[in-house]
Amino acid sequence: MAVKSIQLGQVWRNDASGQNYLVTKLYNEVFTQYAMLREANANAANAGTQRVKVTKSNDGATLAGSIHKDVYYSKVRGYKSALAAALLLSPLGAAAQAPPPSYGAPIGHDFCAISLSDLLTPWPVIRTRIEAAAAAEFVIALYNPRSARRPARLAEAAAILLEHRPPETPVVIARNLGRAEETRRIVRLGELADAEADMLSLVLIGNRQTRMTAGDPPRLYTPRGYFDRNPR
Repeated sequence: MAVKSIQLGQVWRNDASGQNYLVTKLYNEVFTQYAMLREANANAANAGTQRVKVTKSNDGATLAGSIHKDVYYSKVRGYKSALAAALLLSPLGAAAQAPPPSYGAPIGHDFCAISLSDLLTPWPVIRTRIEAAAAAEFVIALYNPRSARRPARLAEAAAILLEHRPPETPVVIARNLGRAEETRRIVRLGELADAEADMLSLVLIGNRQTRMTAGDPPRLYTPRGYFDRNPR
């Protein structure tokens, strides 16, 4: 059965297995659209995914071998919390904006998110975005920070940021955020180029106002409002 469009949160039942699957991501490769699916009744943090091509016709859009169910993720069993669903449906936005309390409040002011993957976006464009965000004093969340194909991009991003922010600027590197295997550590911006990070990592760089409080573990915070009369 075709629908007007494939959307996040839709549930589709596989014809062969009878299993319900949840649409968790949509993306395009050139002229082809794909949907990423997870079992609808599985734990959001641990469920595997599969990629399915979106088929479009004059009747609408459909997923091959599946029937659309008139239900969305909020009605599906298997999620531990609304946050788990948010992490599933919008992994970057939720991961950047809803870190555990132990992280403190690094996003207390304006921020942006930038992918370092140049698979679909040319590196010069990504570099321009980093330069603009760094100069504009955004707290910056970097995702897809390092892969085997592009091991040096994170170091290049760090070098750009160091032109605008002091080397002691605090940085959170979180891995497997929202999952049982979650880890996190705090480094300085001057250490970021050589820091361990991969495609499962989120790198959150503070601005010049971000501070790190003493404690075990230490916490970051960025003031909600601040007035710098002599911006550097």
